[in-house]
Amino acid sequence: MSTLQQFITLELPYGTIGLVWNSMVSIAGGWFFLMACEMFVLGKRDFRLPGLGSYLQTAASTGDTASIVWGLTTMISVIVLLDQVLWRPIIAWSDKFKFEQVESVAAPRSPILEALRRSTTAKLFQKKIITPVSEEISRKIAERAKKRTKNYMRDKAPVYLLGITIMLIVAVLTICTSMGAIGLLRRLDRADVVLTFKSAMATFTRVNIALLLASAWTIPMGVMIGFEPKLARIAQPVAQIAASVPATALFPVLLLGIVELGGGLGVGSILLMLLGTQWYILFNVIAGAMAIPSDLREAAEIFRLSRLERWKTLIVPGIFPYMITGLANRQPFALAPAVQPRRKSFQIGNVRIAI
Repeated sequence: MSTLQQFITLELPYGTIGLVWNSMVSIAGGWFFLMACEMFVLGKRDFRLPGLGSYLQTAASTGDTASIVWGLTTMISVIVLLDQVLWRPIIAWSDKFKFEQVESVAAPRSPILEALRRSTTAKLFQKKIITPVSEEISRKIAERAKKRTKNYMRDKAPVYLLGITIMLIVAVLTICTSMGAIGLLRRLDRADVVLTFKSAMATFTRVNIALLLASAWTIPMGVMIGFEPKLARIAQPVAQIAASVPATALFPVLLLGIVELGGGLGVGSILLMLLGTQWYILFNVIAGAMAIPSDLREAAEIFRLSRLERWKTLIVPGIFPYMITGLANRQPFALAPAVQPRRKSFQIGNVRIAI
């Protein structure tokens, strides 16, 4: 099979469930960036655009509570409507790509998808347009695959050569950058180097604590939602709404609460990172739980595995790739509003470093 045939018939179907749930969390994150762009002001220059973000900012600046409520209600209504009209049908449709030997007992359902499947117009569109076009594309791909020369390595030589060239360029750039960084560090005295590594370890520790705290509740909740389609119908739009709320709007309120409770900015930075980290883990774990084959879950029931054995032999191995994806897609920039007070700065040539 050609590369395109492998992608269409194997790789894309196998990754559909994860693609759908990552698309949802990307849309939720897009709400944040859309609203941030609409309310962008730089110094005396106003770059605000007409939209929900600037509307909420103007309402908050003037203290108009009624307008704030109307703006939030509009945002929530759009998210719920989008969930019911778009995401629920796509989730129900993507369930057919689950790799299993038996049909799922509690498969996701969508009234809109069922209506489309029973629609005469949709069936006619499928018969007259979708099917002929897909068959023609498949035929063209098959003909192209047959025309390939038997010398597979010779055909792939330009691709391999390009890949090797790119790898060499990246390696050279990495070495040059590393040498430049080492050159800067050599100009520092011992105290500055120690302070730099201590600060780096402090940031590393805060990020990993935030990931552990986020995983502590998102992994069990994600598995529960993924295994129970009825719960997913309720929890999914709620999670989308929570993930779509701009985290920067909560920074001042959360920081004030932390200060009132006597906590420092070191603890506050961890809590602020949770606002952006936890949703990526949650949505990916849900996708991983939904992708676990129903026959394996039924086998666990038949063998009467305990809860611990089920997590060890079925759930954790099943969700592990998705969990890693969610952990890697965290948002560490949430640390920025809670940086520690500047303790020391020093000059290296034209570069000034503050720690």
